[in-house]
Amino acid sequence: MDGNGYEVVDLDTVVIAATAPYTRSARVSIDASGIEPSACTGDPTELGRLVTDLVDNAVRFAASRVAVSVFPTPAGSRLTVVDDGPGIPEGEWEHVFEPGVRLDADPGHAGTGLSDAREIVGRHRATVRVEPSARGARLVVDLPA
Repeated sequence: MDGNGYEVVDLDTVVIAATAPYTRSARVSIDASGIEPSACTGDPTELGRLVTDLVDNAVRFAASRVAVSVFPTPAGSRLTVVDDGPGIPEGEWEHVFEPGVRLDADPGHAGTGLSDAREIVGRHRATVRVEPSARGARLVVDLPA
């Protein structure tokens, strides 16, 4: 454990467990073929919630597919979630992480998923960002080893 009480976590195991409920969805397919063994330092429960928040958001906007990948980097691990929906306009890339921000008009969702994701990432001394994507939204999280 580190000074925050965090432990070494097999991020790939957390991601597989967090995405499992989505694999039963008939509307959207989850492509988990890009999940490689990778470790980071953190709280496994919070990291599971982070994955759920990102995948929930992607599934809500996807036309038919969400791809989730995890792989080691020199500094730790990278998690990416990419959907094939309408994407996030470049001018909104930072704005979508603010509490209560919704880019759609769906009153059934509180709009806290991506702000919660940013809070979890902050507690883990990690980063989350939107990156350019040919289609849909691409969210990237870099977590320390």
